[in-house]
Amino acid sequence: MKDSEQIYHQHSSLWKSENNVLLLLTWSSIVHDQSLWVLSEWASSVDNLKLYQQLIENLRNSQRIEQLALILAVLMCHQRLLSYTSNDTAQLVKDDYLIDLDFLLNDQLLSNRWMIFKRISFSFLRVLDIFENEYENMIQLLVDSIDKKAFLLKWFDEFSNQYWARRVRDRLAHSRVYEEEKALILIKTSTMSDINERI
Repeated sequence: MKDSEQIYHQHSSLWKSENNVLLLLTWSSIVHDQSLWVLSEWASSVDNLKLYQQLIENLRNSQRIEQLALILAVLMCHQRLLSYTSNDTAQLVKDDYLIDLDFLLNDQLLSNRWMIFKRISFSFLRVLDIFENEYENMIQLLVDSIDKKAFLLKWFDEFSNQYWARRVRDRLAHSRVYEEEKALILIKTSTMSDINERI
């Protein structure tokens, strides 16, 4: 994995003091297994909760590609440090993972939070593929953070892909892109329901 110094060197847009702890957290939780118990203790602290809330707020806002990749990587590492509970689920809570994401970004807690971050991170990676080698180290950072092979694509993944493509291309905030994609999702789910009723 590329170290934080090299990532900083290649992406000057990340040269912000608030990113120091994000890169340290991501790098430490991936590379140094022996430090996980320390990070796990920190994950249950008030400071960590404040960091999570700030990450969610940043993910809602317009960001450069590098910053989005870093935020998603930290969210994946953050979730890995937290203990699972019997209430955790990998299933959809709403009709689509993009809709689930919107609930998370509006400060709602969902039992499938871990799976939401995984699926939207894979969607983000699919969009970054069009840039070839331009964001190679940020892609690797996110891949290492996910620590899982890609999921089989589902019908709803097309909406997540379109969502990220627009956010990346036009550097838009979440709410503007989401409302348009949500309308398309509802049309699709309604059409599928009609088809199922006729079968």
